Formats: sequence, C-alpha cells, structure tokens
Amino acid sequence: MRRVFVIKRSMLMLLGAAVLFSCSDDGNIQEELIPQLSIEGTEGSINLQLPRTDDRPAKQANSVIIRNTGQAPLSITNLEWLAKPTRVDAIGASGSECTDDSQCGGGEACLAPTCVSLGFAQTPIEVEPGLRYDLEFLVTTGSGELDCPAAPEGTPEEFLNSFCGAFQISTNAINSGGLVENGSATIYLLRPSSSGQIEITPDFVEFQLVQPGVPQTRDVSVRNVGSETLTVTEIFIASMREFVSVGGETPPVEIEPGTSNTWTVTVSVPEGTDPSEYEGFTELTVNSTAVNNLSGGKIPVQISAGAASAPLISVDPTTLAFDQADRQTITISNDGDATLQVTSLTVTPASTRAFYKWEVDGTDVTNNFQTINVPKGETKDIVVVFERPAGNEDSAVATLQINHNDRIANSRTEVTLLGDAGDVPIARIYPTGFTFQAAQGEISTRTFVIRNVGTADLEITDEDLQFSVGDESGAEFQVSGHLGTIAPGGLRSGTVTFTGANATEDIGVVIFESNDPNTSIELGIKDVVAAAAPVSAVITPASLNDGKVGVVASFSANESTPAQAITNALWTLTSRPAGSNVFFSATGAEMQFVPDVAGEYTFSMLLSSELRESEATFTLNVVP
Repeated sequence: MRRVFVIKRSMLMLLGAAVLFSCSDDGNIQEELIPQLSIEGTEGSINLQLPRTDDRPAKQANSVIIRNTGQAPLSITNLEWLAKPTRVDAIGASGSECTDDSQCGGGEACLAPTCVSLGFAQTPIEVEPGLRYDLEFLVTTGSGELDCPAAPEGTPEEFLNSFCGAFQISTNAINSGGLVENGSATIYLLRPSSSGQIEITPDFVEFQLVQPGVPQTRDVSVRNVGSETLTVTEIFIASMREFVSVGGETPPVEIEPGTSNTWTVTVSVPEGTDPSEYEGFTELTVNSTAVNNLSGGKIPVQISAGAASAPLISVDPTTLAFDQADRQTITISNDGDATLQVTSLTVTPASTRAFYKWEVDGTDVTNNFQTINVPKGETKDIVVVFERPAGNEDSAVATLQINHNDRIANSRTEVTLLGDAGDVPIARIYPTGFTFQAAQGEISTRTFVIRNVGTADLEITDEDLQFSVGDESGAEFQVSGHLGTIAPGGLRSGTVTFTGANATEDIGVVIFESNDPNTSIELGIKDVVAAAAPVSAVITPASLNDGKVGVVASFSANESTPAQAITNALWTLTSRPAGSNVFFSATGAEMQFVPDVAGEYTFSMLLSSELRESEATFTLNVVP
C-alpha cells in the first residue's frame, strides 16, 4: 500500500515546485512532480463587447490563458458553461475561407477571413509544463442586447449587477490560490453596456512660454459620435498635479449622441519656481464606456517655459521574426529636443494578442504597461516575447502599434510581428473605405494605397466586387491601378472611380486577391442618398517653397469646409521617391512628416461630413 502526503501550499512556495511526497511499501519517501493551474489574462471576469454591426461577429478582446506552472502535464478535464448567454460562444478551430456566415457550416461563424467552429474543444486537453492553452470568445451576429441568464448560486456580489454568464475550468491539478481553487477556476462574463463612441479633441495639449505666476488654460472637448449614450467615468492628470489640473463637470458625466462636453486643463506655476521643475510632459486620461475607448484615452500634455521643443522618435527594427528565436528587441531612440513619451502598446488584430508579451527592464508589462519616458538623446529597449499557445494554429502575424507623443510621426509607430511564419508578404490597405453620393451623373474618384509590411514580395493579382445592398454588378464602380508586385516595405496606389447611374444606395466591398496567406485585403465602397451638404477638402502647406530632406514639412486642412469636419481629416501617403522609407496614415486637422530623400511625395486628404466626402491631393517636391 502506498500513502500520499500533500505538501501545504506555503511549503510549495518555499520549495519553488509543485510536488507530492508518497510513502512506498518499503517505507521510503518518494517525490512526485505534479501540475499546477494558473489563470492569466483576467482577474476573474470578461467584459463582453457587442458587434459594431449586426452582420459581423465580435471577437472579444480578452482571452483566458490556462497555464501549467507545475512540473508535470496538466490535463484540462472539463470546460463547462454554468450559465450561458445567447450569442456568446468559445472559438474553436479555423476552417475554410469566408466573408460572411452564409459561407460557413452549422456550428460555425465567419470570423473573416476564415470560418471558426463554436464551442469548447473536446476534453481532456493536455498542457505540458510551462505551456499554456488559450480560451477565446466571440459574440455572434445579431441585433439588440444579449439575453443574459440568471446568476447561479455562489456568484460573487461584485458581479451580480452586470452578470451575463459563467463557465468553469476543471483540471487534474490540486493547487489553490488567486482564481484557482483545488485545481478549478470559474470565470464570469459581464453584460456589455450600451454606449457611444468617443472623439477627443485636440489629441495633443501644448503650453508654451509658461511663466510662474501666470496661469494658462486649454480646453479639451469630448464628443459622442455614436448612436448611444456615452458615459465619461474618469478624467484626470496622470502626473505633475502640483502644476496641472483639470476642471469641469465631475464624472460620471453622460454625453448624448451628437453632443459634447468640455473640460479645461490649467497650468499654474507658483512664483519663484525654476523651469526645470515644471517643464516636461504629462497625460490627460479620459476613461469612458465608449466601445472605441475600452482601454482609456490618453492625451499628451507638454509644458515649456520657452517655445515648445519636440521629441523625435526612431524605432529599429520595424519588422520582427520569431522563427529562429522567441525573444526580439526593439530599440526606441529619441533624436529630438524634448522628452519622448511612449504611452501604450497595442497588438492587432485582437486574435493575435495571445501570442505576444513585452518586457521593459526585465519586467513583464504586457498587462500593466506604464508610460515610458525617453529623454532627448537616449534610447529604451522593449523586448517582445513570442509564444504559441498549445493547440492554437492560428496565424500569429500582427502589428504592434507604439503610441507616443511625437506629433511629427503622427503619434504612433508600427512594427510588424511575423510570429513563426518566416518570410511572408503582409498587406495593409489605406484608407479602408469610401462613400460616394448616389446620384445620376455623379462622378468622383478616390485614391487608396496598398502597402507591403512583410518580408517577401506581395503580388496583387485581381479584385472582386461584392455587394450586400444594391446592384451586384457593381457597374458604377471602377477599380484600377493596383495590380502588380509590391516589394517588402513598398507601396502601390490605386483608384476607385464612381460614376452614378441612379439615386439608389449600394453597399459593397472590394476584395483584392493576393499571395498574402494571412490577410484579407478589403476596401469598403458604398454610395448613399444624402443631402448635398457642402464639403470641400483643401490642403494648405505651411510653406510655398520646396521641401528639404530632413526638415519637417507641415500641412493643414484649416481652409476646408465645414470647419468641424477638419478634426477627422484623413491623410494618406500615396507615392514617394525611390529609396524613401516614409509612410503615414494620419487623422487630424494638421499633418507633418520628414522627407528622407529628394524627389516627389504625393498624399491625399479625405474629408467627411454628413455622409459626404471630398478628397484633395498634394505633391511636394523635396530638394537635398
């Protein structure tokens, strides 16, 4: 007979391993390694997010990571719904290609570009020591709110008011701690709240010539551009609060669709304060219930005693491959004259977030990223760690967006993450959609650009126009100029020309055929019946002279009409000289970039107002 003794959890922590001790028939004590269950990616709940449109599912941003931190295989013995909401399910294996649910089989949903099976995977599921298994979820297509079930007995009080489901993870582990109790864990789903979409202007708050004893103020507008009520839950200054404050209505503040609320940022420096104490950067953080603001909006605030200086970001490399090593380093340099602030890191698409973590100074900051300050002339390294979860065969090709306060770089820099894919082409399209006026005789042209951010040639071979509303022939739309080969890092522009034949609405998509194995290249196109609201896109250069290599070139939409539309002006580089690495796709009333070689740079500016669009183009000649 063998007797088994369980070492208490406090002793396990001291030992640094998950072990059992057993007594054999001869009286000798034997050590047996055991698994340990750890739950990551959640504090015990998932806030559900509704689809943006009724005909598309919504993959949830949060996944549940089941990690084996023990020293023996972990067996997931059961995955079970304790209370299941309608239209919410786990995501299973990927299948055939699709563009909508009608192309998928029973028990599947179209998470473009592939069908995915719905439901928990069959158990048991084996997870080796140190590895993980990810649970991902989606809300399927449909309209209206979710039908949430009643909360089962034992649901924590903090989840009762917003309860919308729960499931249990059972394993062969026996450890307890945190979310885990005797090798099992229960995760709760929380009801999505109807909310609007947030628009914050300006996206950068600047105080120049700040002098002690002389306060300065700047207004920040928060507008609800959605169709549901928006609630601002918090608005605060992150640091330097002895000099900077925010005034206005105290949150929570409800903002109805189409309306806005204004808060005032004030800098007030006591007399006798040295500029070295108050010059620098802080952030205005706006947290809300907006569907496009789930992680909070962060607006850089710069304070300067003199005319404002600026940071200048440089990121190297801009493509990371992990087929040879699972850890790669990004070096962020600040070549400007002011402190560079890296405010957040975002991986897209959301389906790839389970593959990546990032570390700063040896610390994992994936779920607790704090603003990084990079003084002028200095650098900072970010280590990106790739790990493919057990059983996950999805593509790991992704984009890491580095958000920062360098306005010349349009406040964001992108790094391509190839995962373990090796050399592949990766397509990106800018913008992602156009709207035309449905009227007989209306003729309009829009410019788009396809960019290859991969490491192999991208071949654009054909296009297919598909319509969900209106004339399926697509005779009113002509797409041209886009076919051909795009080298790694290169781009190619094309045009969509609309020739109106009637006043009937059409809604469709251009699907470009390519050799990109991971990306569906799609461009939304539609013509709508809308009033002829005046909208005119006008690009105004800061200087009428030629640009110069290495010198900032500035442009504005300030002469465009109507005035309120300029904050959403969309700027896209469509062509550049050979040898140039410049690219931008930016939003705002102003745009700046730094030419890197001599030659001609052409870009477009798209302005939208009341379902009408206007496009202007500009070509800048740059000399050495």
